Amino acid sequence: MTRASENRWTIAVHQPARTPPIVARLLRRVLRTALAGCKVSAARLSIALVSDRRIARLHQTYQQIAGPTDVLTFDLRDTELENHWPIDGEIVISLDTARREARQRGHSLADEVALYAVHGLLHLLGERDDTPARAKRMHRREDELLQSSGLKPVFARNGH
Repeated sequence: MTRASENRWTIAVHQPARTPPIVARLLRRVLRTALAGCKVSAARLSIALVSDRRIARLHQTYQQIAGPTDVLTFDLRDTELENHWPIDGEIVISLDTARREARQRGHSLADEVALYAVHGLLHLLGERDDTPARAKRMHRREDELLQSSGLKPVFARNGH
């Protein structure tokens, strides 16, 4: 596990030992930039990089959907508490899916994982992608946040 703390944000990245350390560093950088860009005052995030097998179990357990997915987001805020964090969540990312998609899209694994992390963050902020219009709006925002972090857009260059 690697950890980065800012005055306002705590970001923990849990990754398999075989994952290059650059992935965790990039995730922390991208998420700090995205949090600032979304004007989030305080956040506690945990990012878990897992296999398709593990994310498929979570997908079935929590959404009753069989099979793997790219990213799952869990809002961990305790709405019973008066002083809960504005953002407190876990973002679970499938490295297997990220590898496949990165090859198909023609960019690095780290870039694909960064996209999934930003996608998860936007879900924690309440954004939805359950209609074509909402998905398009969310993809546009993801590209903006990736670019503000120094990465290339994913959807704009793929014609979405």
